[in-house]
Amino acid sequence: MPFVLVAASLLAGGSDSSDDDAVITVGALVASSIFLWIFLVGVPTVATTRKGNGLVRDLGLRFRPVDAGAFVVGAALQAVVVPALYWPILELWDRNSDDVSSEARRLIDGASGAGIAVLVLVVCVGAPFAEELFYRGLALRATEKRFGTGVAVVATTVLFGVAHFQGLQLPALLLFGAVATVLTVRTGRLGPAMLCHAGFNAWSLFQLLVIDPS
Repeated sequence: MPFVLVAASLLAGGSDSSDDDAVITVGALVASSIFLWIFLVGVPTVATTRKGNGLVRDLGLRFRPVDAGAFVVGAALQAVVVPALYWPILELWDRNSDDVSSEARRLIDGASGAGIAVLVLVVCVGAPFAEELFYRGLALRATEKRFGTGVAVVATTVLFGVAHFQGLQLPALLLFGAVATVLTVRTGRLGPAMLCHAGFNAWSLFQLLVIDPS
C-alpha cells in the first residue's frame, strides 16, 4: 500500500465518521470543503481589501512560468521523501502504511466516474489554492510582520500541521508545510506553494487511482 497522506488530511475537518471503515462520499467532502474554503479564502480577501492593497500586492498571489517546477517538487516529496520519513516512524510505532493512507483510501472508495473528477478538482485545485492563500498568505505575512521571518516560518508550519487534526499524518504535514513556507519566503509569491501543494496531493491520488487502485 502506498504512503498517501494528503487527499483527506490536507482538507482540515473534512468528513468525520465514528466508523473507521465507513466510506467518505465525495458529496460530503465537497460540502465540508466549501464551508472551510469560505473561511480560508474569505478572511484573507476581506482583510486585504479593507486594510490593505488586495491579495496580489499584500499576499503575493502571483504565478510565473518557473513556478511549474514546484509541482514536481511537491510530487517528489510525496513519492520519495515521505516514504523515507515514515519508514522509521512506522517501525518504531509498530504501524504500517495502511494506517497512514486509510483516510485517503476511504475518499477513493466513495468516488467513481464523475466523482473522481470532482475529487481531483477538490484535492488538487481547490485545497491548494484556499489553504495556501490562508496559511502561506495571510498567516505567514501577518506573523512575519510582527515577529520576523524565522518565527513566522516555524509558527505557520506548525499551525498548518496541527490544524488538520491528523496524528499519524502530522510529520508529513509538517514536512510539506515547511517546504511550502520556505518557497513562499524565498520567492515572495504564493504560486510556488500552491503548485507544490497541488503536486503533493496529485501524487497521492495517482498512487491510489493508478499505481495501487485495489
